[in-house]
Amino acid sequence: MPPPSIIEDNYTYVRDCEEMPEFKGYGPQHEHALKKHIADAIAGADTLELAVEYVMEALNEARIISYSDNNTLALLTQTGRAFVVLIEYPESSIRDVASKMGVLENTAQRAMTKLLEQGLVERQKRNQSFTYTPCYESVWKHPDVWRFALAILKMSKQQPNGQTDIH
Repeated sequence: MPPPSIIEDNYTYVRDCEEMPEFKGYGPQHEHALKKHIADAIAGADTLELAVEYVMEALNEARIISYSDNNTLALLTQTGRAFVVLIEYPESSIRDVASKMGVLENTAQRAMTKLLEQGLVERQKRNQSFTYTPCYESVWKHPDVWRFALAILKMSKQQPNGQTDIH
C-alpha cells in the first residue's frame, strides 16, 4: 500500500485498522468550546427570540443539529428525531414513530432501543404491541439541559422592557 501522502482520497485504499485509533468523541476541549460558544450566544442576545436564534446557529455550526431560518428544525440523528416525535406524540408505537419520521420500522426500532438504553423513554405493553413514552425527568436531570434552561430563565428575567414571563 502506498504511503498516506500519496493517497489522493481515503476511499481509494483501505488503511490498516490497527494503525487507526478508536474514535472516542471530540473530547472535553471541544465540548468546553461549544458550551462557551452557546453561553456567549445567550449572553449577547437582547431578547429571548434572539437568544434562541443565536443558540440554534451555534448548534448548526457544530453540526449537532441542522437548522435553517425557515422555521424548520431537524436533528441529525435518527435517535434524536425519534425522541422529538415521542415528545410530540407520547404513547406512540414503533409503527407510529416510523410513519411520522418517514423511515422503515426497523430504523425506528433501532432508535427506540437506543432511547430505552439511555433511559430517555419507557415502554408500556398495550394489547399485542408496545407503546413508548418520553421520560421527562431523565431529560431534565441532564446537566446541559438544566444549564440551558436556567440561562434562558435568567435572561428572560433581565428583559429590557421589564417582562418577567415568557410569551
